[in-house]
Amino acid sequence: MHWSSWQAFVEMGGYALYVWGSFGVTLVLILGEVWQARQSWVEELGNLRDAIQIDESLQAQRASTRPLATLTPSQTHPLSPDLSAQGLGPRVESSGSDSTP
Repeated sequence: MHWSSWQAFVEMGGYALYVWGSFGVTLVLILGEVWQARQSWVEELGNLRDAIQIDESLQAQRASTRPLATLTPSQTHPLSPDLSAQGLGPRVESSGSDSTP
């Protein structure tokens, strides 16, 4: 379309209210979306900062306490039942190279 003046452009052939109203609503919705995305981003950054602080404090707490005793695979817990005496413990399979009569 060709308009003869800026006034004709603004009036949009008598449909200015609908045309400019549509542009206005669209602009408000886009700005609202941008604002909401920015708020979500800021909130998520705050959550990440909190998580990092919690993790750092837990690591500092773990470093300040003495480590728990660990069991080697050959040791058992003192309160666990001795299952090998009852024949329920782990079995050791022998290879087929043994020739027993």
